[in-house]
Amino acid sequence: MTTKAAKNANEIDVQKLIEMLPKLIRENDTVKGAIITALSGVVATKDDIKALIAEMDKRFEAMDKRFEALHADVKRTALDVATLSRRSGDDLEEMVRSLMHDILVRHRVDLTDVKKVELADEKGAIFAPGYTTHVDVVARDGEVHLYEIKYRADQRDAYHFMQVARLHELVTGKRASRMVMLVLEISSATLRAISKFPVPIDIIAGSVVP
Repeated sequence: MTTKAAKNANEIDVQKLIEMLPKLIRENDTVKGAIITALSGVVATKDDIKALIAEMDKRFEAMDKRFEALHADVKRTALDVATLSRRSGDDLEEMVRSLMHDILVRHRVDLTDVKKVELADEKGAIFAPGYTTHVDVVARDGEVHLYEIKYRADQRDAYHFMQVARLHELVTGKRASRMVMLVLEISSATLRAISKFPVPIDIIAGSVVP
């Protein structure tokens, strides 16, 4: 082989190497070790490579947790804005359910088949004549569970929920076997007051404040 040919054979296609390098780094521990060696000036063992990968995974996991916490803070801020502006509705309830997801799982609350039912008190049997409201209903295994989902709740909210349950029974002929309030935040005083209501209401709260 001539000197020129040998030189051409030993030349490295830099552009091609650059294109292949990310894939090689992801899939080939030997390449990672070679890069570590080149950058640090020491020989990288397999244990060194495993330690490096573990450290990188740990840092990425920490970043994911920070982003999750940030995401939760953004949702809470959105809820604060919605509450201050007196806005409510499906979007607000969905945010509360999202923030309380882990708590609902621990309490074995399954809302996958929840239905929002509109109720009208046409004759004013419980509320004013023509009053309309809605309630979240889960009908499963012959039982009817009613849910009220709020960001914050006080005694008036619980009392209204109790009256809504009466209206639901009046309109549908079905008595609720369980009433549950899902609340992101509630005071301990409100909890004590609700515990004395004539109709039992289960409270599942994200946090209890003084």
